[in-house]
Amino acid sequence: YEAAGGKPHDIVVNALLRSEAGEVIPVAAATRSSDDVKKAGGVLRVEPRLPLADLQPGRYVFSLEAKSSAGGDTVTRSIPFQMR
Repeated sequence: YEAAGGKPHDIVVNALLRSEAGEVIPVAAATRSSDDVKKAGGVLRVEPRLPLADLQPGRYVFSLEAKSSAGGDTVTRSIPFQMR
């Protein structure tokens, strides 16, 4: 989603869980420069550790959000799952 040849900027990534009751649980946050992403071949790798042992039974949604400091829309990917 990065424009080729753009000015240097930062990319902020947040990983979070949302419970069925609406509770938001921050999991991880990372900031990378666009230069770092270019050096990595256009890949921004984020590997958050989910606190699954701490979660109560119920439904959750894991979301990964990325936003560029250069502007534009936030990109979000969400995965629902259930703890039993």
